[in-house]
Amino acid sequence: MKLFGVFVLEASLSSQLAQMDLSQHGRQTLTLKKKYKSVYAAASSIPTSVTMSPTGSQLYVSHVSGEVIVYDIETAKAVSVLESRSKAHAMQIVSHPFLELAVTANVDGSYQLFDSAAGKCVDMKQNAHTDAVTSVSIDTNGVAMASASHDQSIRVWDLRNLGITIDMDPNQHRKKYDEAIHCVAHHRQSPLLASGGADSVVKVFLGE
Repeated sequence: MKLFGVFVLEASLSSQLAQMDLSQHGRQTLTLKKKYKSVYAAASSIPTSVTMSPTGSQLYVSHVSGEVIVYDIETAKAVSVLESRSKAHAMQIVSHPFLELAVTANVDGSYQLFDSAAGKCVDMKQNAHTDAVTSVSIDTNGVAMASASHDQSIRVWDLRNLGITIDMDPNQHRKKYDEAIHCVAHHRQSPLLASGGADSVVKVFLGE
């Protein structure tokens, strides 16, 4: 579930993607506004993550099949299906701050870069981590992307060439039940990067 302004976007195991109003008559409520119908058969239609396009007119939705569906936010209809290079379960999807690009974090240790205009994955980094990539975050400049994994590492990539610019010391978070780092996020204004792990620890890193 993600909060965008005065409405919430929800993706669920029931294969449902819904938009709900957060504010109605001045009260903080959750009222179903729209349902988005998947173009997939039931077995492949389970959404795993959702994010807004830079313009705010479309939704990017990742699925267990690895592909990404683009929806028009007003009509609630699928605009296109972005072809994936991997059938790995996508754990998260994030959008670029100003380009029509999206990145998925995948359970096979890879991440994929999708171009909605091209209608497909335009680049893929296999073996980005040695375990599932659980989370990715793009900074407000649109150049640096951080990735986190259950291999206990955080890496920072240059989206212009997909090269590693910072490979943080391993064991940033202790493992618990085979899980390590669950999420990573950039600060919108300051050079800060935060991570949260299965060890119940939240860390904040200061960039250069």
